[in-house]
Amino acid sequence: MLISIILPIYNMEKYLSRCMDSIFAQTYQNLQIIMVDDGSLDHTPAMCDSYQDKDSRIQVVHKKNGGLSSARNAGMSLAKGEYIFFFDPDDTIPEDAIEKLVNVARKHPYDIIKGLHYVNQNEKRRMTGYTWDEGCVVRGGTAAEKERWRRMKTSWSFGCAWAGMYRREFLEKNQIRFDDNRVIFLEDVLFNAKLFALKPQYYMLCEPVYEYFYVEGSLLNRYTPDMSGKLRALLTEYERYLSGKGLVNENLDLLITLTARYFSWTSFESAKEKKSNWKELYREIKVFGEDETVKKILHISTAMSYLKNLDRWMDTVFYSVCMILLKYRCYHMLTVLFGILRFAMAFYAAKRTRV
Repeated sequence: MLISIILPIYNMEKYLSRCMDSIFAQTYQNLQIIMVDDGSLDHTPAMCDSYQDKDSRIQVVHKKNGGLSSARNAGMSLAKGEYIFFFDPDDTIPEDAIEKLVNVARKHPYDIIKGLHYVNQNEKRRMTGYTWDEGCVVRGGTAAEKERWRRMKTSWSFGCAWAGMYRREFLEKNQIRFDDNRVIFLEDVLFNAKLFALKPQYYMLCEPVYEYFYVEGSLLNRYTPDMSGKLRALLTEYERYLSGKGLVNENLDLLITLTARYFSWTSFESAKEKKSNWKELYREIKVFGEDETVKKILHISTAMSYLKNLDRWMDTVFYSVCMILLKYRCYHMLTVLFGILRFAMAFYAAKRTRV
């Protein structure tokens, strides 16, 4: 079974050797390694070519800079493996990662096989905290399968393209590619959300198959001025996709959860950044609430009921309050809420890693 590993690379000379060493150390060797140099300006292009000269499994693509999604899509167009494994070049994988995933695929040709991952911060490694029993993840399956879905839909594992494998035939049949990350924030989430709407055969392996290196100041760990607009673009594209396939109602559980999560996240980040600038915080909250897609989602009669089934009761309470206030355009109350609670929310967020 051939596995295609896709590496989207931009200015990664500092980390690329560490990443590649972990690939070369894999106990499973039947690999196609696609290195997509996305217009790097450092020594990355030469490093990629050097790797290609040394290992016949490696294929290097040099392209004009187009962003992470563009690089991943370029790699997907060249993939020949039965499964695709997405890999960010500033991370690593345990030496038996691919073998563990392949062993599951050999038992059954699941469309998506995901595993757990480590988080490495300042050379301290810990396992992610969303472990549960191993098995299939099905929105409307058995009690155990539905429980895995309920817990997964708000965990960060759902949004990551890495830490697992995707069956190439399933991706190609459904013509799924990554949306432009320069327009949409968290394109990984949108990629996975679209796939899950198609009812894939999804297996959760409760063993670590990835090691994420936490970098201060990275895209996910810093304030992004246009975050709200890019997350609203994600919701708009997801709702458009579901509407086009007549799948809105059966995917409301994730659609309303993402809406609540991203509103709370952007409002929290804005409250931190704006500090005592209440007028600016109010403006950002109002812009989110007046978004046509957001209003459409909030006024679906059954939408709010899905917030009762989140994994954490604190999320259920807080998200429900926020969505009710947003639905009825209580922007001043929301401004006061996020303005006053920004310190408490900072403590709460610090307790919950997003990776």
